[in-house]
Amino acid sequence: MHLRSLKKTRKDLSLHDPIGTDKEGNEITLIDILGSEAGGEERTQREIAKELGISRSYVSRIEKRALMKLYHEFYKAKR
Repeated sequence: MHLRSLKKTRKDLSLHDPIGTDKEGNEITLIDILGSEAGGEERTQREIAKELGISRSYVSRIEKRALMKLYHEFYKAKR
């Protein structure tokens, strides 16, 4: 839900967007969870769709599902 609320207020989601806090109250981002190797060159959904030969809307759906899975896994592991 947090990522969805971010999506409504922002045009883009990033690996650097905050998704919560750690035990000490420090802000956590997706890149913190995934590691620095996931923060490669930024590309648009259109660029990714063209490279993979799929529609931009399909890339968007995949991205949303992946972000939600990461979000839920982070909070499941935190408990």
